[in-house]
Amino acid sequence: MQQQPENRIAVLPLANMSQDARDEIFSDGMTEELISALSKIAGLRVIARTSVMRYKDSKKPIGEISKELNVSAILEGSVRRAGNKIRITVQLADPKTEEQLWTEKYDRDPFLSSNDSDYEGRSRRWSGNV
Repeated sequence: MQQQPENRIAVLPLANMSQDARDEIFSDGMTEELISALSKIAGLRVIARTSVMRYKDSKKPIGEISKELNVSAILEGSVRRAGNKIRITVQLADPKTEEQLWTEKYDRDPFLSSNDSDYEGRSRRWSGNV
């Protein structure tokens, strides 16, 4: 019997929108950071990184992905780097309607100077939309 998807979320691999292919490692690392931050929220079930990485560069609609992973929400986004400036954009989507429930962008110079409490605060705001 398959578990109900309620309160289950998948963080899809963040797309590297930078010109430099070396930033692929950074975007994968940010995906892992988001998964880790969301996993700390009580009552929220987050799909493991190894299970979502197969959707990297996938053209599948989020409705199809959500059925395969049995989730009620999808977090997707992108990473852009220009010099020392980094922009991370994330969107929380309802896979049934394929509509965005929430979106946010984060600009940093450099992004990694933000502390872990920033990640936890953001992930708690996201969880309120799942």
